[in-house]
Parts: sequence; C-alpha cells; structure tokens
Amino acid sequence: MKSLGFGACGTLRTNRKGIPEDDEFKQKMKKGDAPNFFHKGDILAVTWQDTKRVTALTTVHDNSLTPKSVRSKLRGGVPCQK
Repeated sequence: MKSLGFGACGTLRTNRKGIPEDDEFKQKMKKGDAPNFFHKGDILAVTWQDTKRVTALTTVHDNSLTPKSVRSKLRGGVPCQK
C-alpha cells in the first residue's frame, strides 16, 4: 500500500498478540509527560499518558512536536451579550 501512496494511522493495544514486549512501551509515565517515540522502518510508534496509556502506530506522520494549547477548566469569565 505504501508504494501506491497510502498510509495508515491508528491506536493499538500493547497487550495484543504479536506486539513486542519492549520496555519502552511499559515505562511508567505521568499525565503531561512528553510522548515517547519509536521507529522501526517506515513505522513510527508513539505512546503517551492520558487518562490511560495511549499507543499509536503511523506511517504518515513524523516525530516532530507541535505547540499545545491548554484549555482552562475554570468557569465564569465574561458574560455573553444578548
């Protein structure tokens, strides 16, 4: 599919059959820690901590980071005009 110009991206379960039991995937992380990136050929694996651990595989992205904006959970502020 790669030779035809198609790529793939999606999440995976690290306890699935056929997934290597590497220590990189099992490192303890805290929410907000920088994601871990791993390359093997054309496949990039990235793992980060959200409410639960998230691991994704992709053939269409690289390991560059983009700035993140954090939304505040504070309520209130300026009332809307009617």
